[in-house]
Amino acid sequence: CEFRDNTAARFGGGLMVNVGATTIFERCRFTNNTAGTSNDVEGWGGGLHVNDSSPTFVSCTIEGNHAKYAAGGISVTGHFSAPESVVLLRDTRIANNVVIQARPDLPAAEGGGMHIEDNVHAFLDRCRVTGNSSNTGGGLNSFRGHYVITDSIIGGNHAVPVAPEVGGFGGGIYAQSVNTSEPTRQAATIQLQHSVVRGNTGNVGAGIFAQGDFFGLSSNRATVDIIDSLIEGNVASGRGGGMFIDRTDATVTRSLILSNEVTAPTNSWGGGIAVVASSSATLTDVSLTGNTVHELGGALYVDQASTISVDGSRLMNNTAGSGNGIGGGAIAVGQAFGPNGGPSTGSIRQSVLAN
Repeated sequence: CEFRDNTAARFGGGLMVNVGATTIFERCRFTNNTAGTSNDVEGWGGGLHVNDSSPTFVSCTIEGNHAKYAAGGISVTGHFSAPESVVLLRDTRIANNVVIQARPDLPAAEGGGMHIEDNVHAFLDRCRVTGNSSNTGGGLNSFRGHYVITDSIIGGNHAVPVAPEVGGFGGGIYAQSVNTSEPTRQAATIQLQHSVVRGNTGNVGAGIFAQGDFFGLSSNRATVDIIDSLIEGNVASGRGGGMFIDRTDATVTRSLILSNEVTAPTNSWGGGIAVVASSSATLTDVSLTGNTVHELGGALYVDQASTISVDGSRLMNNTAGSGNGIGGGAIAVGQAFGPNGGPSTGSIRQSVLAN
C-alpha cells in the first residue's frame, strides 16, 4: 500500500494508529505526507503517528514527510496509564523527513526521522535512518522512551540549532530523561548493537546525545549500551563529535569510534566522546582513532565529577588541535565539580595511547 500526499491538522499526516492497535504493515510506503497544518504544537508524525499501540512495520519506506513540532517521519507516544507500546520496524527505511519549529516561542522541533515518548519500546532491526533533519534528534529522538537498534545504519542526519544552545543536540540519536513534575517517570535508554552511526551533524553530540534528569526531581540517569558497532565521521560544531553523555551511564564494548570531529575553535571538547555531569563511561576493547578537537580531549573528554574505565582499548592518532587551552590529544580530564560533587575519577588499564 502507499500513503502519499496526505495532510493532517494535528497527528499523523498519512496515518494514525490509535489505542491498542497491533496492525502489521508490510511493503508499505509513506511519502510526502504532512502533519500539523493547522496546529503548531500538535503537528506530530508527518508520515504516521502511533498512540498507545504496538504495530509492526516490515520492509516499509517512510520518506520525504514533514511535520511541525515532532517527528517528520514517525512518532510513537505511550502513556503510563496504558499498556506499554512496543513498535517493531524491520528492513525499513526512514529517510529525508523534516520536522520544523512551528514558532520561535515554542520548543525546538524534535525527531527528524522518528520520535518516541514515554511508555514506548521501539525495536529497529536492519533499518536505515538517513538524511533526516530536525532541531533536536536529527535521525532518532527519545523522551523517556527506549530504543533497541540492531544491524542498522543511522547516517547523514542533521540536528540544526535555532539559537545558541537551543536545538542542535544529537544529530544521529538523541535521548533525554527529564521530569518536570511529579510523578517521576523512567529514564531513556539506547541499546545499539552491530550498527553504524555515521556522518551525522549537530552542535552537541553529533553522533549520539544522551541526558539524564537535570531538574532534581529524580536521580534518573539515561543509559547507553553500545556493542560491536561503529561511530564514525560525525561532526559537531560545538562539543562531543561522536558522542556526548550527560548524567548518563554508558557502556561501549568491542566498537570503533573513528574520525569524529568538533569544529568549534573555542569551548570545544571531546572529539570522540565527551563525558560530563557525573556520568560514567566504561570502554572495553574499543578503538578511538583519528578523532579531532580544537581544544580539549581529542579522543575522550571527562569532566564535572564523571567516571571513566578504559580497558584493553586503543587510542591512536587523535588530536587536540590549535585553540585556547590545548590539552589531551588522547584524553583530557577537567577539574570542574558536577551534580555528584567532584573530582572526576577512573582508570585506564592494558591500553595503548599512541601518536
